Amino acid sequence: MNAVFEWPSVRPALKPFRWALDGGGRDLVIDLVNGRGLKTMLEVGVYCGGSSLQWLDACPGLSVFGVDPYPADSDVGQYFAANADFYRRTVDLRDMTEEEFIAQMSEPDSLFPAVLSNLWDYRDRFTPVRGFAPEALYKLHAAGVVPDIAFLDAMKTGDEMHVVRELWPDCIITGDDWCWQDGNGEIPIRAPVLAFADKHNVRLTAELATWILTPRGEPLVPRPMHSAIDSEQPTHHPLT
Repeated sequence: MNAVFEWPSVRPALKPFRWALDGGGRDLVIDLVNGRGLKTMLEVGVYCGGSSLQWLDACPGLSVFGVDPYPADSDVGQYFAANADFYRRTVDLRDMTEEEFIAQMSEPDSLFPAVLSNLWDYRDRFTPVRGFAPEALYKLHAAGVVPDIAFLDAMKTGDEMHVVRELWPDCIITGDDWCWQDGNGEIPIRAPVLAFADKHNVRLTAELATWILTPRGEPLVPRPMHSAIDSEQPTHHPLT
């Protein structure tokens, strides 16, 4: 969609890496996309592109529109340095040393070109949209983008759910952070997701960090005719 973004002709000089904060349950989304043959995903909250790479690796028929401000002042390098004991277990630096990665990602406005470098091999199926929701969602809608599924991984208010529903009523809504606690020990995403599910009478499935909203009366993934239909009761998993 050149009306939304046009890739540069040359890959950015930043070395690629993978930073995916996966709390679990994303296999449900992958099975849903592949099982239903979904073609277009809207991802709100891309950060370094790690989850986008997960979707694109596992779902060969999928294209992703990645909405994120990709802020110029996002100091990924220093954030990694301050939390290296945790993130060195989850970030794949490939052929970089930690010192090289910290230096690269401490440069001004390094996040956006890093994402382009990380997703370069998928530039035919990944479109970065640099902006904030909901404004960026209206921009996509105006450009004619119609997502089959939206994965929300940005603010924990759930506000994007209502905009997605307004713009694309048939879009499946899913997201992250079902188990993420704030500084007060609260899990902020649960209340808005539960309220949305109740308001629109949709079925909630949650596993570990992932939640999915789908119409009642149908399984997440099509099954053989002799298989039992999933329960229509929402599934609420405890914090793990």
